[in-house]
Amino acid sequence: MQISPNTPSATPVNFAAYGPGFGCVLASMQTLSDAGHAACPQAWSDLTNLLHILIEDEGMTTEMAAWEATVPESLVADYRQLVGI
Repeated sequence: MQISPNTPSATPVNFAAYGPGFGCVLASMQTLSDAGHAACPQAWSDLTNLLHILIEDEGMTTEMAAWEATVPESLVADYRQLVGI
């Protein structure tokens, strides 16, 4: 089963609206404590998990992962650079 931040039952999140640098927020999610994760919106954790699956497990390119996650390519590129994948 694939995790999607834009499931039909959830209100879609416009990640592009967070602007440049949001990839840094997603990359930092890996180092947060459980309390830190709990303080963040669930959609952020879901997107971080989805990007990890798409890039690491499925071997998708930046462009493919961005299309699948419905986020800007720049966000995925920033995320990849910051987490080293």
